[in-house]
Amino acid sequence: MLAIAEFSGLCRGNPVRVSRNLEILGGRVVSYDPGTSVVMGTFKVDMLDLQDLEKKKRFFIEHVLRDLADCRLWVKMVLSSDLCARFRRVSMVRISSSTSEALVVKLKNYVYALWCRGEARTARLTMISNTTNWRHGELVEIAHTCEKMPKLLDDIREDLMMVIGDIR
Repeated sequence: MLAIAEFSGLCRGNPVRVSRNLEILGGRVVSYDPGTSVVMGTFKVDMLDLQDLEKKKRFFIEHVLRDLADCRLWVKMVLSSDLCARFRRVSMVRISSSTSEALVVKLKNYVYALWCRGEARTARLTMISNTTNWRHGELVEIAHTCEKMPKLLDDIREDLMMVIGDIR
C-alpha cells in the first residue's frame, strides 16, 4: 500500500541538498519560495514493507529534517479497489453524491476519511483526527510536526494492519 507523505517547512539549509536527499527517498521538492524560504516536498512509502518504512523514516529524520524548521507533514494512502472494500466494511459513516463518496473509518489510533470517485479504480485514505479528539462531521485532513513522523507512520501502519491483515 502506497503512502504519500507531503511536508512543508522553512528551509534553513540548502534547498538543492533537500531536493537531492528527497530524490534518494523517491520523492521530490514540489516548490521552493526563495522570498520566504518555504519548501514543499513529497515522498512515497510502502506501508506494507517494513524495511522500506524504517529506511525512509530514518533517512528523512537524519538528512532532510536537519535543513527544515517549523516543518509540518500530512500523509495520504492510495488504496486499490480490493483494499478499498475492506475499509468499506469497517466504516461507520457514509457521505455520498452521484460522483463520489466519503466514508469515515475509526481505527485504534486515528480516524480516516476514505475518498472514492465514481469511476476511479483507486481511493485515497487520509487521516482526519486522533481517535480521542474526533467529533462527528469533521472531514478535514490533519497535519503533524515532522519530528513526530516516525511514530505517526508506525501508528498508521498499525491501523492499516488491523484492517488489511497480512496481505502481500
